[in-house]
Amino acid sequence: MSAETTSSGSAAGGSARLVRTLVVGVAAVLQVGVAVPFTVGLGLLAPLWGIIAGWALWSASAASLVWTARRTPLATPIVPVLNAGLLWLLVAVGDTWFGWTA
Repeated sequence: MSAETTSSGSAAGGSARLVRTLVVGVAAVLQVGVAVPFTVGLGLLAPLWGIIAGWALWSASAASLVWTARRTPLATPIVPVLNAGLLWLLVAVGDTWFGWTA
C-alpha cells in the first residue's frame, strides 16, 4: 500500500512541477515578447534617456520575473502584463508631456 501511495504522490508532484514549469516558461516568453513592441519600439519614439529608462524598466521587470518564479511560480504571468502596462504608460506620458512622436 505504501508503494502505491509513494508512486501516486510522486506522480502528483511531477504534474504540479510540470504545471509550474509551463507557467514560468509562458511568462518568460511573454516577457521577451514585451521587449519587442515596447522596448525596441522606444527607439523610434523616445530620446536616448527615454530608451534607457525603458530598458531599465524592462530589465528590472525581468529580474522581478526570476525572483517571482523562485518564490511563487504561478504568479509569474502577472509580471509581463504589469511590465507591458508600465512601458505603455511611459510611452503615453512621453507623448503627452514631452512630445515624443514617430
